[in-house]
Amino acid sequence: MRKIAASIMCADQLHLGEELRRLESAGVELLHCDVMDGIYVNNLALGPEYLEIVRNNTEIPLDIHLATITPLKYIDMYATAKPEYISFHVEVAEDVSEVIQKIRSYNIKPSIAINPETPIEAIDKTSYAERLVHIWSDVEKHV
Repeated sequence: MRKIAASIMCADQLHLGEELRRLESAGVELLHCDVMDGIYVNNLALGPEYLEIVRNNTEIPLDIHLATITPLKYIDMYATAKPEYISFHVEVAEDVSEVIQKIRSYNIKPSIAINPETPIEAIDKTSYAERLVHIWSDVEKHV
């Protein structure tokens, strides 16, 4: 199943409500929300309070992408935004199963993100067959 997703980072932050309405009118089915910790990638982006505001102003489901070195640390913080998905990088998860369990404990769907150089075999296909998988193609913009 394919969904049309838009990155909320690309929105005009001074006119967020307008931008969200425009995305809804365009038929966007998922809002991709990059959370960056300044360590995993050389950028900081999108705090939990901001994403709660986004959630409260649109019906478009959220996919919160944790581009962080410690995904477990951020799950509690971002679950309050009630996203459909929380994505994390398998490259940095010490225990992928633990991260998945934590995400599911909030009734949120886990999603996997991998960098282009990560072998696709890093994803257990049977465990993630019905889950969202990101292959992060714009790493260079953030490092």
